[in-house]
Amino acid sequence: MQQIKEDCSDKDNQLISTVEAFHDRVGKITSPFIPFIPRFDLWFNVKSQSEQKEPLLEGVMGLDNFSNSLGFVPYTNVPDFMPQRKLENNIHRAIGFYDIIEALYSIKFNKVKVSSAKNTDNNSLTVKYHTPVGDAVTEIIYTPDMKKSGTSISWVKSHILKSIDDIKVMEYIFDDMEIVDRNFKYAEYINDKKPDYIPIAYGFIASSGMLHIMRDFLPVNDFYLWLNDYPQKLEKLAKVISKKLADAILILKKCPADIIFLGGNFDSTITYPAFYKKYILTDFYEFVEELHKAGKKVVSHTDGENKALWDLYLETKIDILEAVAVYPMVSESMKEIIEKMGNKVTLWGLVDSIALLENSMSLDNFHKYIEELIGFAKKYPVILGISDTSPTDMSIDRLLYIRDRLKKENKK
Repeated sequence: MQQIKEDCSDKDNQLISTVEAFHDRVGKITSPFIPFIPRFDLWFNVKSQSEQKEPLLEGVMGLDNFSNSLGFVPYTNVPDFMPQRKLENNIHRAIGFYDIIEALYSIKFNKVKVSSAKNTDNNSLTVKYHTPVGDAVTEIIYTPDMKKSGTSISWVKSHILKSIDDIKVMEYIFDDMEIVDRNFKYAEYINDKKPDYIPIAYGFIASSGMLHIMRDFLPVNDFYLWLNDYPQKLEKLAKVISKKLADAILILKKCPADIIFLGGNFDSTITYPAFYKKYILTDFYEFVEELHKAGKKVVSHTDGENKALWDLYLETKIDILEAVAVYPMVSESMKEIIEKMGNKVTLWGLVDSIALLENSMSLDNFHKYIEELIGFAKKYPVILGISDTSPTDMSIDRLLYIRDRLKKENKK
């Protein structure tokens, strides 16, 4: 491991030109350089807390520094949703908003009053929204075990929709909500970063009003029961939410980043085609088109089973599909996915996390897998990455093998 670290110290050996290659491959290939921008935040979170630290982590000051030390441009798409690992830093998490540096906006209320109380017994935070039409209560949790496992987002223990009467409370909350511009904070943040950094501003994960309700307000099974029983009420609430998301888009259009993270965690079963067409497509397409008018590109975190959704992603006009998985993690092979989508959109990912596990894929098959992927990357706008993130028990040698193999390829 020490030799690996010494090999990375030479700037000439680092993949700094990944930044330019990344942009060259968004929708086209103008450079033969194949970029590799892996995500390994969970691995880093776990290993950096371990009593016996990996030799590679000696003297490392944060995840970006660690990425640079290995010769990688830092992964910047999915942000860390738990700043300083404090629940109180993200009290609005259960209604779908995060107070993180990568977000270009925050929320505030005029008439709604917000109170919170921390429960140290179970490491949870109860948040209450007080309105003239009633109160809404939610609870989020982040336990020591979650921290130890590397989890970078809190869990909603008690969802905000508990009875049908809560819908009108949520309508009031979103009507009263104001989306506040904080571009200046993000501009300062990225100005402090090194040149070998790709700014990707966080927009929102739930790219429509109805998806926002599904993702944050109810457990998924309950959501579909509510949608069956109260479709008109949920559709009315979704329209109110969509208006606020549109306000956020206006702020994102002015941001200093060229790429905006919008939409994620889709799946052919949960956000199945009929649901996507009815409740996601219109909002999502309009948001993407507004950002395109401002010269922005949109990246979505499509880390699930996408077989039934590819055409809908194209109809939405998304520029980059990130965390794309291949067989055996999903039903389609690398060849099927790339040949179907490769000339129509940029694919970022394609290295399944299980490929980094020695007990899941033999070394010989791993090498063949990477050679096949490099072959496709020469022909299509592909950015190599991990779907979804490097597992905590991965072989770091396999991650570095991909890096070194690409160094040789990119020098040809």
